[in-house]
Amino acid sequence: MGANGPVLVVGATGTIGRTVVAELMARGVAVRAFTRDPSRAAAVLQSDDGGRSGAVEIVKGDLNDRTSVRQAARGCSQLFITTADSPGQVEWEVDTVRTVLDAGADHIVKISSCDATADA
Repeated sequence: MGANGPVLVVGATGTIGRTVVAELMARGVAVRAFTRDPSRAAAVLQSDDGGRSGAVEIVKGDLNDRTSVRQAARGCSQLFITTADSPGQVEWEVDTVRTVLDAGADHIVKISSCDATADA
């Protein structure tokens, strides 16, 4: 794949994710935002990007649904992932990283949290 495909952003509507999307777009990088709620994502990303959200490809999916992750990852060259602290977090993130690597991505950035608890 190389750097030609879009960056898949998981967590695109969160505080960090929306900033990453805006920065990537400002640099002319193609972005695919993975979200459970596309209408919310469009509204959030529109408000943060000065009206450029049409440049963001928004795809509906859920980290519990590997098929949706696989479909979203198709053609992506990179992954940015940040998820909420949760008991399912490790499984979601490991499965997502494996799926995106299998789809051909060659660069992954994962954001963690210093506030995670032992059961998260």
